[in-house]
Amino acid sequence: MTAEEIIFKYYPEDNALRRLLLHHSHQVADMALAVADRHPELHLDRDFLYRASMLSLIHISEPTRPISI
Repeated sequence: MTAEEIIFKYYPEDNALRRLLLHHSHQVADMALAVADRHPELHLDRDFLYRASMLSLIHISEPTRPISI
């Protein structure tokens, strides 16, 4: 399951909150990947960084059901 699929599962309505979450999460992911690109010697897992960044604020509002991933 992708990060976006998880977000859409718990924030099914296309509303301001989901758009804010997606926008912010993409910004965080872009920054995390930029750091990884500047430090190839760290051998960071880019896929993990992206997913973790995208889901870092999934709790910004009470979802409609408990989160279990």
